Amino acid sequence: MSNVVMDVLTAVENVDKAVERVINNEDQHFPEAATVGDTVRQGDVYIQFIGELDYEPPFYHKLTNPNFPLQLAPGNTKGSRHMLEHSEGIEVWVCDLEAIEQAEEARNFEAALELRNELNEKLTTTARNISKEDADVAFSWSSKTNQLRQSVLESLGFCGPIFNLANPTTVSHPEHGNWILPPGAYRITFQRTMDRDMRIHRVLD
Repeated sequence: MSNVVMDVLTAVENVDKAVERVINNEDQHFPEAATVGDTVRQGDVYIQFIGELDYEPPFYHKLTNPNFPLQLAPGNTKGSRHMLEHSEGIEVWVCDLEAIEQAEEARNFEAALELRNELNEKLTTTARNISKEDADVAFSWSSKTNQLRQSVLESLGFCGPIFNLANPTTVSHPEHGNWILPPGAYRITFQRTMDRDMRIHRVLD
């Protein structure tokens, strides 16, 4: 075997050893000096700082009695266990689609239907208001409204919970390490990808 091949094999072996030494489960701290929009990643989940939350997020419902640790990503695999640990003074909102899904899973179909009707009303009102403000739209308001409603619905599929923290709190994960977050408001979004047919999907751990 030539010296060049031996050198390449040695280099590859050294890289493998270095990768094995990388620790991915150490606690990491979200910067205290973070500004609105700053984001960190925990596997397929993004944690974004949104500053102070002094309003009800549109297209979201507040959880009255969230159970902690609260799973932030849907699924029952090890990779989906992004968990918001308990601390005093946490407020949590889930997007309307998630609230509907939770009501259906609890077999509370009357509540699910009410949430669906409420979401449809929010979508239609928001889309109409945007359409009316857009003076350059060449087609009808109804056409624009339908497109905007569909766009918002698709976007909600990539939205996880929003939470407001009164105290430092940990988002834990068994594989990707924990993030310790200072007080403030954060929102969860999910990584996405595009398939060969140009359709956008969530990336799953």
